[in-house]
Amino acid sequence: TAFIAAGKPVLITDALAASLAGKVQLDKPNVQTLVVKGEPKSLLTLTQVEVDAIRVPLLKPLGVTFRGPNHVGFYLFKDRSWVVENFNDEAAAVELDGVARTITPRGWICEWK
Repeated sequence: TAFIAAGKPVLITDALAASLAGKVQLDKPNVQTLVVKGEPKSLLTLTQVEVDAIRVPLLKPLGVTFRGPNHVGFYLFKDRSWVVENFNDEAAAVELDGVARTITPRGWICEWK
C-alpha cells in the first residue's frame, strides 16, 4: 500500500486486483490493471497499440519512452544502461527515447553506460 500511496506505477492482473479488493486501495491513477480473465497467455495477443498503452505509464516516471510490438522486451538498468530483445521470428521496429531502431529476428541490442 505504501508503494501505491507513493504514486509509483503499479501493474497488476485482474485476478490480483480481485484478491486485493477491500484490502488495498486500487482506484489510484498510478494503478493499472491488466484484464487477463485467468488466461495470462492472452497478453501474447495484444497489439502494439495495446502494449504501448501499458508501457507508457510504467516508463514515464523513469523518463523513458519505448514503443514496439508485442514479444519485444525492454530492460532498463539503474545506471540507464538498457537492452531491447526481440522474441519475434521477424525483425521488429522499435522507438526508444525518440530514436528508431530495428531489432533482428530473435536478436537484441544494448547500450551500456
